[in-house]
Parts: sequence; structure tokens; C-alpha cells
Amino acid sequence: MTRPHLLRWIATIVLIAGGAGLYFFIKKPGLQRQANSIQEEVSKIRGKSFVSPVVARYRDREGNAAAIDADLARSPEVKDYGKIVRKLGLYNGPLIEDEHALMRELLLSSAEGRIGYYDHATDTAFIEKDARGAIAAEGLAHEIYHSFQNQHFNLTSYLVEKSLDGSLNSDESQARRAVVEGEAAYVALLWKTQRSTARTGSHPSVGREIKRRSGIDREAMLASLVQPNAPEHARSMLPIIERTPAFMYDSLSMPYRNGLAFVAAVQQAGWAEVEKLYAEYPPESTEQILHPEKWFAREKPVRVTWPAFDSDSLFEGWKLLGDHVLGELMWRFVFNEQGLRTDAVKAAEGWSGDRYAVLERTRDGELLLLWHTTWDTEGEAAEFADTYGRLLKAKYASSAQPTRIKVQGNNVFIVEGSDEASIDAYVGFVERV
Repeated sequence: MTRPHLLRWIATIVLIAGGAGLYFFIKKPGLQRQANSIQEEVSKIRGKSFVSPVVARYRDREGNAAAIDADLARSPEVKDYGKIVRKLGLYNGPLIEDEHALMRELLLSSAEGRIGYYDHATDTAFIEKDARGAIAAEGLAHEIYHSFQNQHFNLTSYLVEKSLDGSLNSDESQARRAVVEGEAAYVALLWKTQRSTARTGSHPSVGREIKRRSGIDREAMLASLVQPNAPEHARSMLPIIERTPAFMYDSLSMPYRNGLAFVAAVQQAGWAEVEKLYAEYPPESTEQILHPEKWFAREKPVRVTWPAFDSDSLFEGWKLLGDHVLGELMWRFVFNEQGLRTDAVKAAEGWSGDRYAVLERTRDGELLLLWHTTWDTEGEAAEFADTYGRLLKAKYASSAQPTRIKVQGNNVFIVEGSDEASIDAYVGFVERV
């Protein structure tokens, strides 16, 4: 549910929460000269040259706003987005009427939240006109490395086009974004460490910083922004982050946090292994990002598909709103939102595949949720079902609805909505898929 271009402005939000100093500062004169220096140093870290020099440009607030608007215009809105995320349990708040407007407000909330942007079409690294200091320097290194990725691995084909044309399901797309942003974040961190310590990337501070950044979700960010020593420009973002649903914020920042940790784990086996993430074996799920050992083991997710709903008489009078894969990462967000934060990670572990469908009854607007999930073992399926049963009590505490959970071996089938007289028929449909 995230947008491939918009993630560029989120990277520095994670950096704002803290980090070591850097003995290098972006100054207005000589940006291209500094970019050339970074490119050369990054090439040495990576052990591989860029295909061609990277162009670096400043961009002011108006230019950033125009770029955000252009990205949003290219990224089609999900019709009935607010209804879908509410039914899935990702968000309990007021109905989201305009997903793009909320995204735009978040991305424009602070100049320091939009330090850098890489334009793959022109192979240009943009940097905020008024950006200064360590965050700006690392941000520029991050965007310059996107040029390396694009020149060698064609990000347009790898991520952008496949995300927009539906070639990748939502969980696959999120996993590939984690590769792209995670590797850029990792290389920029190695570069920053080398600049500030005159040591190689094996310096212990790299591991500590990866662990710190990977833990900065929305809850941790909000806690850091209310601290007395929080930078003023960062504190200005507090109101909009508070208004942004947790699943939206965390899914946007996930590629920079969990992607960073994932790429760092893969790189321990060498840069050649990292290159396999683009060509030989791109990750197929956020499960592999959260558990790198599953990528190394080539543990593929189970693919679940629905038949055509409009050809089944069971769904006469129903309109399909959404049909997607949720994935382990988003399952964590569901449990978090419904008050089971301490159970979220464990309940979502063991995920092997899923598919959901949200439908709306045309006569009265009632929503129906069908879910086919599969798990690594029967024990993990049973554990998930038990936890989800507790989740349903919280989810429908104020508005009871018919619900069913059926466990069958490694599979858990879920139906929420409709009426008691017909719900078993819907369970039978999910079970047949």
C-alpha cells in the first residue's frame, strides 16, 4: 500500500531521531564537486564503479512540493482505501477519505523530512536547498547510491514499473523497496562511518547504529520528538506524525529500517550476494526481509488466488473493494492496532502466505472480509488462530458482527461480516480456494 517514489522523503525522518556526528557538511557552493567526491568514496566502499557520473542539484520547497504532487498524480489512488484498511483492522480511527492528501501532508510537514530525492528518469540526486550538516551529507550519499543501483540494476524495471502495473503483489513490492532503500541506507551509513571515524565499515558503531535505526517505528519516533533535546525542526513534525495512522507511517519507514538490517545481514556474505537481490533472486515477501535466514534458504511464500467473485452466485449483490496479499509485516500492524502489540511479532511469525478480499453489499454498504492464510506449521497456525480470536473481541467490541475462524492443518480461514445464516457458506468458499 505504499508508493515507490514517495519513500524518498521518509529516509531522513529516521535519521532525525539521533545518530553520530559527521565531519563533513553540505555547503551551498560546490554541491556537484562534493557529490563527485562522495561518488568516488562510495565506489571504493562498494568495490564497483558507477557507470557514469551522477548529477547533483539543489531543490527548494516549491520544487519538492511539485515533485510530490507529480508522484501522487502518477500513483493511482486506491478506491475505497479507507473502508478497506478499517475492515482489515489496520486502522481504528476516522475513515480516511483522501489517502493522497494525508500522504502529501506528511511529506511536506518539514523541510528536514525531505532532505533528498533521486530522480531515476534523469539520473539526478536532488538535495534540499537549505539542508545542512550530517543529515544532509548522509542524505546526499543515500541518493547518490540510488544512481549506482539504477545504473547497474535498472530500478525502473526492478521496482517502479512492476509496482505500478500489478506484476508484484503488495507484499512483494514492499520487499523490493526494502532492498532498494535498505542497501542505499546501508552504504550511506558505511560512508558516514568512514568519514567520521577514518575507519572501515567494520567499525562497531555500524552495527549499533543499524540496531538503533531498525527500532525507530512511529511509537519510538513520537517518544523521541517529545524529548526536551529534540531538534526544533524535528519537533515541528510531531502533529502530522500523530495524525498519520501507525500502519501508514511504519510501512513507509520500514524499507529504511528493516531493509537496512536485512541488507546488512546479506552483505556479511559479500557484495556478490547482495547483487543476487536484484537479478538472481529478489525477495518475494516481507517475511524474508524480517527474517534474512529465510531469504538465504529460498523459502518461498505460498501463493493464494481467488476465483472470479462475479461468476459465483454466492456473491450476488456484493461488490469487490480490494483483493491483495497482506504479508507478515502488515500482520504485525494489524495486531498492534487492535491492542495486541506484545503478541504481534510472535503471532505473525510463521506466516507462509495469505490473500484477503474485502467486499461491500450494494444494498446497505455492509462489509465482508474473507481471509485465506497459511502458516509454516500446524502449531503456528493454531497459535495464530488463538491470538486472532482475541483480536476479534477487541476489533468488534462496540459493533458485534458474525465472525468465523477455522483451522485446517497449516491453514487458517477467516470470515468477518455478512450474517449468521450465510457465514458458513462463505467459510466454505474460503476453504475451497
